[in-house]
Amino acid sequence: MFELALAGPSHGNPFVDVDLSAEFSFEGRTQRALGFYDGDGSYLIRFMPDREGEWTFRTSSNARSLDGIEGRFAALAQAEGNRGPVRVSNTYHFAYEDGTPYYRSGLPATYGHTKGTNSRSRHSGPSPRPLLTKCACACSRRRTCTTRMS
Repeated sequence: MFELALAGPSHGNPFVDVDLSAEFSFEGRTQRALGFYDGDGSYLIRFMPDREGEWTFRTSSNARSLDGIEGRFAALAQAEGNRGPVRVSNTYHFAYEDGTPYYRSGLPATYGHTKGTNSRSRHSGPSPRPLLTKCACACSRRRTCTTRMS
């Protein structure tokens, strides 16, 4: 992943007042990525190139200090064992770029992990089990299936 960090305006409300994007080009192809305000006058644009090689970029912004910045970077081969980004696979599932299924494990940190009252739970003690909708093998047994749950 390529991350471009830029210094820009911090007056007003830069979260909503400043529009920032960049066009990334490689061998005649162009892809656009949006930027965002990261606080303390810092703006970031993150881009994941899909091909190895020398990429160029040019920023576009309604803030003069962020507009028209040009540069280049080299996209290298993936590290050994890196399967690529996770994408939607077969409408309801996820898989890595190389086709390996992706199984998320764990719960979001906000799902009732504390005792007492929070936005999701109004009881004291252990949090309730999440509703498991279907198992990884796509059978209809849900909680009784011994395959990994999705």
